[in-house]
Amino acid sequence: MSEDITPATLLVTEYESLKREQAARIGTRDNLVYAVLAAMGLVGLRVGADARLLLLLPPAVVALGWTRVANDIKVTHIGCYVRDELAVRLGAVTGEAVFGWEHAYRTNTRRLLRKICQMVADLLLFTVAPLTALVIFWWNGSGTVGLLIVSVGEALLVAGLGAVIVTYSGVFRWLAKG
Repeated sequence: MSEDITPATLLVTEYESLKREQAARIGTRDNLVYAVLAAMGLVGLRVGADARLLLLLPPAVVALGWTRVANDIKVTHIGCYVRDELAVRLGAVTGEAVFGWEHAYRTNTRRLLRKICQMVADLLLFTVAPLTALVIFWWNGSGTVGLLIVSVGEALLVAGLGAVIVTYSGVFRWLAKG
């Protein structure tokens, strides 16, 4: 190891790299909301011509929703690693408390409310919107038996995504902490 590269320098470099990845994942995660809104707009513009086009929305939204959840999980894991591993190792090397912000923002009394609001917003966008498209498709009655079977499968996929959103929202984990 070069004399210029200390253990603290390596740990700070790792921290900077992780924060860049976290920021990129947050950007991707947040931009998926716009992608879903664009998909809903595109399908909505064409649905007057053929209600069967509504069947395009649920799989698109589920794919985007799953990508959002996966990125959110990685953002959370990076934060946990920085707080629970990296901060401890760097603190041991420097003899100082480090990355105070990584702990401070998690103790806010409104954190649970923010988690609940985010979970509700995610459920509205990623489950209620595609389920509404399916209800309109069913109400229209223009589908064949095959399309009806496909639509039921899509409804199950959307419900599965809803369960994943609730599970990974952190709301129940936060409530369990009391």
